[in-house]
Amino acid sequence: MALHVNDVLEGSSIGPLDKEISNTLYGLRSSGALPTLEKNNDTRGFIFFTRPQLNLTTTNIRTIRQLYPLLSKEERSIQRYVRTTLDPRLLTGVTGPGSNLYGDIKISCPLVDAGNAFIPLLSNTITSLTGWPDLVTPTHTTTAGLRKEQQTFVDGTYEKFDSFDLSATFENFRGEPLSLMLQVWLMYPSLVFEGLLTPYTDLIATNEFDYNTRIYRFIMDSTNTYIKKAAAIGAGFPNSAPTGKFFDFDRNKPFSEQTGNINVNFKCDGAMYFDDIVLKEFNIVQTYFNKGIEDYLIDPDSSSMEKVPRELLPELESRCYPIVNLDTYELEWLINKNSLAYKRLMKTTDADDGIDIADDVNEDPYNGDTLRDYLGI
Repeated sequence: MALHVNDVLEGSSIGPLDKEISNTLYGLRSSGALPTLEKNNDTRGFIFFTRPQLNLTTTNIRTIRQLYPLLSKEERSIQRYVRTTLDPRLLTGVTGPGSNLYGDIKISCPLVDAGNAFIPLLSNTITSLTGWPDLVTPTHTTTAGLRKEQQTFVDGTYEKFDSFDLSATFENFRGEPLSLMLQVWLMYPSLVFEGLLTPYTDLIATNEFDYNTRIYRFIMDSTNTYIKKAAAIGAGFPNSAPTGKFFDFDRNKPFSEQTGNINVNFKCDGAMYFDDIVLKEFNIVQTYFNKGIEDYLIDPDSSSMEKVPRELLPELESRCYPIVNLDTYELEWLINKNSLAYKRLMKTTDADDGIDIADDVNEDPYNGDTLRDYLGI
C-alpha cells in the first residue's frame, strides 16, 4: 500500500516534514538523536461484511419450526429484514440460473437495499474485532553438530491459508435484529448438514458454501479518505453467539445487562494483508449486486452513479456505496442519481423516503447537473 503524497509533503511548526523524512530515509544521523517526525495517526477505518446466500425461500424453511417466524407478511418487520438480508435473492426473485424450483418468489423489504453487497447492521454496530493473525515466515533449524553449530533457513510460505478465529463485539439495540440474524445464520448450516434444508441448486452444483461471508478491514488516513492498510479474510461464518447468557438471572439488577452487547466468534479460513487484489475484489463483489457500480467502474460518465464530494456525505448518510479508487487508494462514496435521497438533495422532487435528508424540498428545483454543481465547485 503506497503512501499518499500528502503524507510526506505536509508541513508543521517545526519546519518542512518532507526534508526531515527525506533525511531519515536517505542517510545515517551523525548526532545519534531521534528524528523529529510527526507520529503516524491512522484512523480506525471501516469493516465490511459481505452478505451470504442462504436459501430462505418459503418452500425451503416452512417445515422448520424455529424459522417459521421468518415467513412474516409484514414488510417492515425484523423477521422480513433478517430474511432478505441473509437471502439477497428474495429481493430480486431470481433463485439461480434457469431455476424455477422455488417458484422464483419475490418479496420486498424497504429496510434492505437490494443493491448493497454488505450488511450495514454489522458494520454500523461493531465495536471491536480482534484475532487477526500475524504474518510469520516459517523456519527450520538443523540438528546441532559436534560443536553445536546450527543453521536456520526459511521453510514454508508466509501467506496465511489456515483457519483462525475472529472475535467480534456488536452493540445491541431495541428490537434486537442482530440477535435474530445470528440465530438464523448459526442454525442454517447445521440444518443443511442434517438434510433438513437445501441450498440453492446452482450453489450445490458449484460446491459453494452459501453461509460464508468475507470480512474486509480498511485502516484509513487521518482524513478518513485514503486507505492506508487493507486486509480481508478468505471466507468465514459465525459459529458461536452468547445465546446462553441472555437467560442469566440476577435479582439485584432491574434490567438485563447481558443483552447490551453481543459477542460473536467468526471461524475464518485464510487472510490477506497489503495485497491490492483485496481492493479490486472489494469493488468486484459490489458489481454482483449493483449494475450501476459495474457501469461506473467501466465508464463513470455513462453510469447512474455519481461520486459524492466529502462535503455532502453527511447529507447523504446511509445512502452511499463505497468503492476503492485503485490508482489513488481513495475510498470513494457513490450515490445513485435515481434515488430519492439524491433527488431530494438536488431539489428535483418532494418525495419522502422516510428520513429527513434535506430541508426545504419544496423550493424551486435546483438546475445543476452534478453534486459538484450543487456545491459550486
